Amino acid sequence: MRYVSPDTTDIDEALSITLRMLAAANEMHLSYAYPGFLPYTFGYDKGKKYNRVWVQHWQMPSYCPECRVKANDALGQVPYEPVECFHDKEPEKGQRFVCFFVQRDNGDVWKAGGWKAPALNFTRGNILSPEGRKAITFDKLGDSLHFYPGF
Repeated sequence: MRYVSPDTTDIDEALSITLRMLAAANEMHLSYAYPGFLPYTFGYDKGKKYNRVWVQHWQMPSYCPECRVKANDALGQVPYEPVECFHDKEPEKGQRFVCFFVQRDNGDVWKAGGWKAPALNFTRGNILSPEGRKAITFDKLGDSLHFYPGF
């Protein structure tokens, strides 16, 4: 693994730092609020003008059919104490959502207008500076550690 400077001018390096920060903020949120849930997966797709940053939600928690019945029975009765499933089962894929778009030439962050294009009303920040990356990741964690990776 190579060293990545905090003040980088390469969009791909800045995006990799941002994705790791998004994953860390998401894990902090889920470990506090929903301890039985699987963490989200973050990634990005390269485009000609914009990179699309997405989040993959998982069906959480992933239960086998027998444990799903127990989880549905316990739903709402014991908050923040998940029913554990010790059976071997792959997690089920949920939905993939767009978090935001990053302009490839200057690193500006744009709110998602849909799956394919950003909303071009105004920028939401820039990922090339450490302050800009922090603003779209850890600054979005409130006192209750609620985290939403979109805008």
